[in-house]
Amino acid sequence: FFLFLAGRLGGYLVAGAAAAAGGRFLSGSSFAAFSAPVVYLLTGAALLFFGFSRSFSGTLMCRSLNKAADSPGFISLAGMATGLSPCPPFVAMVLVGGEAGGVIAGMAAFLGFFIATSLYLIPSLFLADLSRFPVVRASSSAASIASGMIFIYKGWSLWS
Repeated sequence: FFLFLAGRLGGYLVAGAAAAAGGRFLSGSSFAAFSAPVVYLLTGAALLFFGFSRSFSGTLMCRSLNKAADSPGFISLAGMATGLSPCPPFVAMVLVGGEAGGVIAGMAAFLGFFIATSLYLIPSLFLADLSRFPVVRASSSAASIASGMIFIYKGWSLWS
C-alpha cells in the first residue's frame, strides 16, 4: 500500500514540476480549451466501457500484469501510472500547476492534490471484500455507466 502511494506521490510531483515548467510556454494558448472536452469524452468512454464489461481478467494484458503484481517495483510503477491518469481532476491540476508561478509552487499544488485524493484509498482497504457480492458489482457497474454518461455530456457541452 505504501509503495503504491509512494509511486503516486512521485508521479504527482513530477507532473507538478512539468506543469509549472510548461506553464509559461502554454500560457495564452487554446490547449486548455481543447483538452478539457477531449479528456471528459475519453473519461466518459472509459467509464462506459468499464461499466458494460463484466471483467478484464481473461485478457492477455491482465494475465501478464497479475504475474508481475507481487514485485515492489511494479507496485510503485502502478501507483505512478494511477497518479498520472488523464482524468478531468488531474487535467485541471495540470492547468493549476501551469499557473502556479514556479516549479516548487507547482509541486506544492500537486502535493496537496495527492493528499486530498489519497484520503479515499484508506477506506477502500477495508471495503475490498465487498466486491464478491453480486449486488455490489452491479451497483458499481451502474454507477460507472451513469458517471460515464455525465462525463460525455459534460465534454460534449464544452464544445457547444
